Amino acid sequence: MSLRELISRQAPQKTNQVERRSSPRHECLREVVCQSVKAGCDDSAPALVENMSNTGLRLVLRRCYEPGRVLAVSWRTAHGITQRTLIVHVIHAHNVGDGTWSMGCVLGVRVSNDEMAQLL
Repeated sequence: MSLRELISRQAPQKTNQVERRSSPRHECLREVVCQSVKAGCDDSAPALVENMSNTGLRLVLRRCYEPGRVLAVSWRTAHGITQRTLIVHVIHAHNVGDGTWSMGCVLGVRVSNDEMAQLL
């Protein structure tokens, strides 16, 4: 089962937490590829960007990258050509079941509204 199918089957998370982000989040389900930025580490994993703001994003994938890990998140064309890569830091990771993980990440560099619109 694909990540996209797993996400669509999961119930939306209900939260009563106060929004602390300074930039609004935009919902999306964009397929990306994550790769750890670590010497000697050549692993990569498909993921979905569940939502994104100018300063961060939430990833859903089938593996866990621990908080503090630096990742290269790449948007690719249908032909597998990398369009854009953003560097992110994993802030928190949560096991959501069905073998998937939800990870909140902060962007290494803030993106403009125009850049974000192109990525969504």
